[in-house]
Amino acid sequence: MRRVDVIADMKRAKTRSEVEEALAHMGPVNDLKMLTISMSNLRRVGRPDKARELFYDAQQRGVQPNVISYNAAISACEKNRVWQEALKLLCEMHSRGIQPDV
Repeated sequence: MRRVDVIADMKRAKTRSEVEEALAHMGPVNDLKMLTISMSNLRRVGRPDKARELFYDAQQRGVQPNVISYNAAISACEKNRVWQEALKLLCEMHSRGIQPDV
């Protein structure tokens, strides 16, 4: 499945299973744009835990997060009510020299 088709499917998705199905068709997330889009859509359909997992998995594959992807991860933490994780991400941003934009 082409990347633009996956993005369109995720944006149209109304349920968790539809977003997760689009992610399954996409395969591993290997770039920042797809990471951020995927995390935002997972959060939107009530899967902030999966969004955070995706954030860390992408880093394991070498994707270097930027302020936008950190914002999406922090937003997922907020939705999941894990403020300690959000604080950890803010500290990580600082240690990587990424300036928060909020």
